[in-house]
Amino acid sequence: MRYIIIPILLFCYLSGLQAQSQPGTLPRLYFFTPTLLNPAMAGMDEEMNITVLHQRQMLQINGGPYTQALSFNNSFPDQNVGLGLNMYRDQNGPLSLTGLEGAFAYKVSYDKNEEGESTHYVSFGLSAGVQLWQLNMKDLEEYSADPVFMLQNESKPSFGATFGMLYYFEGFKAGFSVQNLAGGKIRPLSSFYDLRQDPTGFFMVGFDNKIGESFSLNPFTVISLDFSGNIQADLNLVGELDFDNGFTMSVGAGYRMASRYKIGKPEGLMFYTKMALKGLNLSAQYNYPTGNSGVFTGGEYTVGLGFTTAALGGSKKKKKTGEGAGLPQ
Repeated sequence: MRYIIIPILLFCYLSGLQAQSQPGTLPRLYFFTPTLLNPAMAGMDEEMNITVLHQRQMLQINGGPYTQALSFNNSFPDQNVGLGLNMYRDQNGPLSLTGLEGAFAYKVSYDKNEEGESTHYVSFGLSAGVQLWQLNMKDLEEYSADPVFMLQNESKPSFGATFGMLYYFEGFKAGFSVQNLAGGKIRPLSSFYDLRQDPTGFFMVGFDNKIGESFSLNPFTVISLDFSGNIQADLNLVGELDFDNGFTMSVGAGYRMASRYKIGKPEGLMFYTKMALKGLNLSAQYNYPTGNSGVFTGGEYTVGLGFTTAALGGSKKKKKTGEGAGLPQ
């Protein structure tokens, strides 16, 4: 009987993973690592940024999904070039995704202000990397004590690529990216099911509204759509305040609407904050689900620690309040 039950349980589990799509988790960390959303954002602040983060999902469930990432982002303003590097590990039950990707962006400027900052430009970005999917059957030990079953362990490498563009004009910005261009079928356990990375499009529109010399209010929207019919929209509003002593604080909130495989419509509230002083910054985000079964699984939190300094290989230019395509850095 167990040889029948185990495949059924595993099939149902992997079906749930496909509906939730692990790769979809990473681009939605745009508050912390915007290059995961769009490679055209690499180097756009004309500084060097290093960020480490930890995300935990489904807080009310033991062993819920979690993600760790390390991001490096640097600008070469004299060459209009930006470079990014992202390393991450995404764990969801017995299935894990470990990846490394690099991002390259080139900015075409049409107009600059007196400080030499681009006020009207288009940025083109491309990222590529390798991912390793791994299915650890030992994590399913609660369903079977068979020592043969317990020793099964499969992994599968895959390659991914993303293309992105970003348009900026005096505070208004709009961008899009297409992810998983080189994706294909991932078969961590070929005898049961195929996991597939579908190409996904991300669209972002926002505006930097500077109010006075030290405060800005930045509304922006991020929308994702994949070839399987999943759609998600995040409506965000972030305020940023610069103090005279170099201390900067950002506070934001948002509302998430989504439809996954025409089964459910998860909704949720998002809260974001960031504090920065002398190059060091601490960020936190909390998402509270408000619809369907999400209220029973708990929300999710993300914490990040970052460091910002002058760009390597180029002259540092003064950063404008609220700059960053509406995405907090």
